[in-house]
Amino acid sequence: ELLGIEGQCAREYYGMFPSVLPEGVEWCGRSYHPALDGVNEILSCIYGVLAQSFREVVEHWSLDPHCGFLHEPRYGGGGLPYDLLEIQRATVGDHLALRLIRGNEELQGVARQKEPGHLNDGLYRMLASQVREALVKSYHRQRWTPLEQMQKIVEMTVKSLEGKGEAPDFKAMQPER
Repeated sequence: ELLGIEGQCAREYYGMFPSVLPEGVEWCGRSYHPALDGVNEILSCIYGVLAQSFREVVEHWSLDPHCGFLHEPRYGGGGLPYDLLEIQRATVGDHLALRLIRGNEELQGVARQKEPGHLNDGLYRMLASQVREALVKSYHRQRWTPLEQMQKIVEMTVKSLEGKGEAPDFKAMQPER
């Protein structure tokens, strides 16, 4: 049931996504493995770097990254980092993707492609660097950086499971928008 709700939310969310893309960028929806166009290629790259960063947080606390709630383990990553990614997908991943597509002519060219394969090594490295910067950036009205939020969530979850603390209060971590 939870996966059905998550799937419906994703359809609604990504259904609105084209309205915020720059003029001239056409997009028919989210495609995953493989990405079917330039926008999906950019999103997948950003999500992959975010998930890898969250995997490092999970492993720091000796949690099994393959034990997820919404996501099953997959090649190159486990379920739990992708569960954590859901918390930061819109506020970090998608916001960054849209900002970079609007502000970088080369990425805008990739976004306009109707097929994948235009994200070269230089652009991949630039995206990875931008993601890592976004994770440690302080955002207006937030207590912690996105990476600190993930560290806090995992730490509080572990302590809660050990009976040494309370479960994370997600609402207190994210500012009202």
